[in-house]
Amino acid sequence: MISPQHASKPPDWPSINLDRDRTLAAWLCSLLPPGRPRRVSLMTGRVDPKYRDLPKNQPFTDTMLAAHSAGTATYAATVDLNNQARVGVIDIDSGGVAALQDTLARLAQAGLAAFAIAVTTPGGHVGGHIWVIYRDWCNASDICAQLTALAPVEAEIWPSNQAIRLPFGVHRLALTRGQLLTQAGDRFDLDEPAQLVIAVQLVQQLPANGAPPRLASIRPSLHDIPIAPIQAQHTSGRLQARATIDAFNATHPLEQVLARYGAHPTHDGFSCPCGIPHTHATTLVISSRGRLFSFSPRCRWYTAKGLDSFGLFCLVEHAGNIIAALKAITPTQVKSRAPEDAAARAREAQRKRVAHAQQMAAVRASVEARARTDEQLSVR
Repeated sequence: MISPQHASKPPDWPSINLDRDRTLAAWLCSLLPPGRPRRVSLMTGRVDPKYRDLPKNQPFTDTMLAAHSAGTATYAATVDLNNQARVGVIDIDSGGVAALQDTLARLAQAGLAAFAIAVTTPGGHVGGHIWVIYRDWCNASDICAQLTALAPVEAEIWPSNQAIRLPFGVHRLALTRGQLLTQAGDRFDLDEPAQLVIAVQLVQQLPANGAPPRLASIRPSLHDIPIAPIQAQHTSGRLQARATIDAFNATHPLEQVLARYGAHPTHDGFSCPCGIPHTHATTLVISSRGRLFSFSPRCRWYTAKGLDSFGLFCLVEHAGNIIAALKAITPTQVKSRAPEDAAARAREAQRKRVAHAQQMAAVRASVEARARTDEQLSVR
């Protein structure tokens, strides 16, 4: 995808440290999945739209990462691919620096190395992103479950199906790189060139974390449930996707899906096996319209709109990636033709060629016979 070691930089870039930009670009590249991230966005510097998505056919290059490092452009990208990721992010938008430091302390108590970048936006609001880096590629759902258990209730968690602003870039609305907060209590002003270099080196030297605990709810998977083939229809992709989802929901009752993911019936609903500890026996309930809701905002399966069977399958086994979930449940139909069918088609094609040649010969003979007797015909 990207080869940061070959990063180039136009001479008019206002960077102070070319080596720093290349080194930082290479490190950012190591955090992203191989190949182009599923979604890449450019921060615009406007409130609306705050980000502008790059076309899917536009590559995400080392030069763009170096521009992010130098501060001349700011990019956001998805950090997971095929439910695999190397990083997790906690986005804290309330509580200021104190909330970030408190979460860093909880992560340290849990044995996780992490760092935070706090940004003060116009108006004095302070928020930030906490980054947790893993040694190997891990299950994205497991990362989310681990960080959700340690994050404030109102925090947002990545990996998700959305892009996240990459670290050390310039926040285009606040016009600052922000401050780096460490678990040791250090703070670095990233707008100061010397402190930025130290901060980058410090983050790169942090120990990588081991893989998060596996979610018990993922076993057994729905992939071993036979799925009836869905007849292809001459409809748009959106309508075909809707038909596929409807067929999945019709053949997979929510109660069946919950049971396979480890949920147990209670007197008024279900227990929740999402991986987040809950204090109440009943956390999940199926509404009268057949959608699953969680009573706990901390729940990994919490959503204001509720989940159908496909939505739960998509969330648990594909980290919310609808396209991947659709591909998993849509059988690939390969048209196979028997040898005798091919022979029959060849014979029919030959018959048509012979009949056509005979018809043309008859037409020519008719024209030539008329030419010999009809004196009104022109030479042509």
